[in-house]
Amino acid sequence: MKVDTSFAAGTQGAQEALKTLSTAAAGGVGAAGELGGAEFVGKVKEMVGSVVESGRSADSAVVDLMTGGETDMHTAMVKIQEADLGMRFVVQLRNRAVSAYEEIMRLQV
Repeated sequence: MKVDTSFAAGTQGAQEALKTLSTAAAGGVGAAGELGGAEFVGKVKEMVGSVVESGRSADSAVVDLMTGGETDMHTAMVKIQEADLGMRFVVQLRNRAVSAYEEIMRLQV
C-alpha cells in the first residue's frame, strides 16, 4: 500500500513564504531593539526549517501508523496538528509581510 502525504505541497508553500520574507527583509535595518534584516531572515529560516521538520515527523508517523508500526492514532494526530499549526503560522506571516510590502509601495515619496 502506497501512502501519499500532502505535506510535500505545504513545504513548497513554506519555501515560497521564506523567499517572500527574505525579499521583504533584505537590507532592512531595524530601530534600536528590533531585528535587522539578516537576523530576521535567520529567524524565519529557523522557523521554516522547524515547520518542515514537523511535517516530516507527521509524515513518518502516518506511514508508521498505516503500516502497523508502533505509532498509535493519538500520536499521529498530534503530529499532524502540530504540522498544520506551523504551516498556518508561516502562511499568516507571509500574508502579513506581503500586506506590509504592499502598504509601503503605496506610500508617496
